[in-house]
Amino acid sequence: MRLVRLWAFNGSPRGSRGATAMMINTFLKGARRGGAETHAISLSEKVIHPCLGSLYCWTKTPGRCLLQDDMRLLLKCFVEADVVILATPLHFLGVTAIMKAFIDRLLPCFRPETSPDNPRVKLCFRDRKEPLPIVVMGSGSFSEEKSFHSLSSYMHVLAENIEGGHVALEIYRSQSDFLHQRSVEAADSVNRYLDALEEAGNSFVLSGKIETDLKERLSMPLADGQTYSSYFYDYWTSIFQTNGVNGGR
Repeated sequence: MRLVRLWAFNGSPRGSRGATAMMINTFLKGARRGGAETHAISLSEKVIHPCLGSLYCWTKTPGRCLLQDDMRLLLKCFVEADVVILATPLHFLGVTAIMKAFIDRLLPCFRPETSPDNPRVKLCFRDRKEPLPIVVMGSGSFSEEKSFHSLSSYMHVLAENIEGGHVALEIYRSQSDFLHQRSVEAADSVNRYLDALEEAGNSFVLSGKIETDLKERLSMPLADGQTYSSYFYDYWTSIFQTNGVNGGR
């Protein structure tokens, strides 16, 4: 069996210190048990200028962006990956600014394909023939799973516009603050979740999917609603008081 290469791109501004990084590292640990070659990149540690929208990478210097920064190396990693992981905490119910900048700057990887019968532009890889499975990971402090709906929709539309692209797996972690919570109440549920996440990485590499029961384990809340609400309220009240802010206003 050919070695599978997974490249994970972490869009968290906290880099390796955040809950998103914990999710990535745990999933990749399981993937390595399945025989995969894994790499993780914290985008916050890279220099990524925002796209200028000039489309020079299509019209004047095909395949090459006029901006000089770390995206040249990142583009190479993206194209060479067998599986791409796009991982981001929720910022205003969507991807972070650094993740959005990264996605925008992927344009040189593709050539546009148009049709007189369809105004939609299809993004076709310049230097890749294989399909591109995309694993989407999201973390968020809210308890409601619906908080990830806009992120999921965005990623699906993005994948549909890429020739051969498809969202192969989605893993969303609500109550993600508890991944760093060291209380006894949270420890057991966090450990069970991380075990399931590692198992998911292993299963995905070996079979290209995860079974329904494993998906259910990954979506289980880390705490009941009242426990998490109390934690969330106490946490933010403490921060507001420490900074002399009245009621968060």
